[in-house]
Amino acid sequence: MVVTMKQTAKATEATYMRKATLEDLDRIWEIVEDARALLKADGSEQWQNGYPTRLTFQQDIEFGNCYLMIAGDRIAGTVTLMPQGDTHYNYIVDGEWAMPGHPFATIHRIATHDKNDRVHNLVQNFGFVKRGKVYTGPTPDDLRNVYELNLK
Repeated sequence: MVVTMKQTAKATEATYMRKATLEDLDRIWEIVEDARALLKADGSEQWQNGYPTRLTFQQDIEFGNCYLMIAGDRIAGTVTLMPQGDTHYNYIVDGEWAMPGHPFATIHRIATHDKNDRVHNLVQNFGFVKRGKVYTGPTPDDLRNVYELNLK
């Protein structure tokens, strides 16, 4: 989820999640571009090579996997939740899953790069446990930290 300080809600405003629609795509893209600039300023290579694209988010919406964080009456963040999981996550390195072989969902486009300390701290504050790393592609640059949250 990509949230900048200027976009967060006041403490008295309602904050909730909802599925994105194609009408939300322009605002989603603004958030992505803001996040891309923030990551670059932090020295992270994440999202600096043209990925994800606007089409990536359009497809996430069309597949019903794109969700928005609403703060007050403003879209403040976006995340892609894939309830069918992602096969890359079957092969963890430098660690192990607490419940290997169990069905799982994956969260994407929340910014999970090694140099993105904001997101690493955020997911751990929500109770996710770092379990190791997975390759999301064929190169060493495709190695990503992975976290697990088991729902009982």
